[in-house]
Amino acid sequence: MHFGEYLKSCRLGLNLTQEQLVQNLFIYDNENFKNLETSTISKWEKGTPQPSTSRKLSMLKFFQEKTNMALPFFSNYSVDEIKNMMSKDSMINFLGSSKQVVLNFPTHSAIDISSIRKVSEIKNMDNILKISLDVKNELYYDKCKLTVEHLEEWIKFPENVFIVCKQYEQFYGLLFTLRLKPEIFEKLVNFEMQEAEISSEHFASINEPASNYFISFIALNKEVASLLFITYYSRLIKNQKSIISVGGTTMVDDAKKLIENMCISPYKEKQIEIKDNKTIKNISFKTSLKEFIACEGVIKMLFPKENG
Repeated sequence: MHFGEYLKSCRLGLNLTQEQLVQNLFIYDNENFKNLETSTISKWEKGTPQPSTSRKLSMLKFFQEKTNMALPFFSNYSVDEIKNMMSKDSMINFLGSSKQVVLNFPTHSAIDISSIRKVSEIKNMDNILKISLDVKNELYYDKCKLTVEHLEEWIKFPENVFIVCKQYEQFYGLLFTLRLKPEIFEKLVNFEMQEAEISSEHFASINEPASNYFISFIALNKEVASLLFITYYSRLIKNQKSIISVGGTTMVDDAKKLIENMCISPYKEKQIEIKDNKTIKNISFKTSLKEFIACEGVIKMLFPKENG
């Protein structure tokens, strides 16, 4: 899908003529849309050329305001259709460079979106969960209090995201997030509760308001990272009606950079003593789903072609 198709579906969804859209956009953001003409809207909708990224972003925020949705008029697309819309190259650029959580190991076979599977479908599920905890303990100076039993309990809840990248039994990466009740999410990002205290009663059902909380992520290279996050974003966009906020906590410098690249703002910090009287900052991050989606990197990922 090019942005023009999406623009047209939003305009028609709001019952606006091209002329009315021009007027509304000028009122909403006159700096970006001064001298905008109806003929330009017509050309954009045909995809020749497309608007600049800054204009795409402003239009998305305008449609968010009018509909109270993070990505309006996307509800008709399936998770697989949304995955296919996303640009892997744009996602790689979006995530940026890393050393601790996105490594630089080559893959020796073709990795594509079909390599991403639910952890619950993997025969050696416990091994994947153990890898997750081993990595987290190493990066968190053994301050992680989670156990395999915690993850085994959480994975039973179908709305939690536990995905892994595997090809021919070779492990390449994983991404775990939880769908939590908003009040539990707030306790976690305010350091009023530890991850090890999360239980099944704290999860939000598909019909309840929810917050999405990152638990674990590791990828052996940028390509794998992009496929994991494309899968994550596609599920998030599909279920956007009930998602209020997104966030997590981390002590890992590389993870902090990655989270900020994803437009999730630092929220609070807490000093954690590790060893020899040394301390490290544990930082929480959170943002609304609207801000998480209305991000330049997401726009480029969903609508990658930039012709004008």
